[in-house]
Amino acid sequence: AIDTYSRYIAQFPKDTLVQIKLAMLYAEHKVFDAAELMLDYILQQKPNLESAIAIKNQLSLMKTTNHWVSG
Repeated sequence: AIDTYSRYIAQFPKDTLVQIKLAMLYAEHKVFDAAELMLDYILQQKPNLESAIAIKNQLSLMKTTNHWVSG
């Protein structure tokens, strides 16, 4: 799934929703650096995007507790 999202983003680089989904997928698979990189990229483009900010905060918590809270 990660490869599919990555290929899609390469073709449609402005699709923020798919970028967020990819960041969440990375986080669920504990690939924290990639998730953080994707979220940083999203927030560079849209600094006030609440969903990306919330996921980044959750990622920080997840890195300390080693548990992803989906929902």
